[in-house]
Amino acid sequence: MTIGSVETFFPDLRAGMRQRLLTLAGLPAVAWEDVAYRPVKGTPYISEVVIPVSGQVRGTGRGGYLAHDVMVNLTLHYPSGVGTLAIEQMAGKIMNLFSPGMAISYSTASVIIDQVERGGIITEADWLGLLVSISIVGHTAN
Repeated sequence: MTIGSVETFFPDLRAGMRQRLLTLAGLPAVAWEDVAYRPVKGTPYISEVVIPVSGQVRGTGRGGYLAHDVMVNLTLHYPSGVGTLAIEQMAGKIMNLFSPGMAISYSTASVIIDQVERGGIITEADWLGLLVSISIVGHTAN
């Protein structure tokens, strides 16, 4: 396991998760967090948010480390009025792509997928929304 610093952990975690997501066949456009994106009505897309949940000391002194719990939320946005099959299939593909127990590494960040779950479908005038939440555990040097 690579143990990096908090300074590089979150950017590397985000890059590793994005790299993995981009391997998904049939992936619609992605609205990356804090990057301008204008949805096109009727065209599916996914929005991304990375949420640091907690960081706790797990080992003190020389060689000690911090455990970080992180949530990556991927919200699927699909056109409404055409059924739920496409959005539910994409949610399932994402859940398979980030299955619990999977390790993801990128530069100084090595993480384990702890849990993946999906929410219910939210229907709005033009869109269906469905949240896929990916819980991650990673470590940095203390």
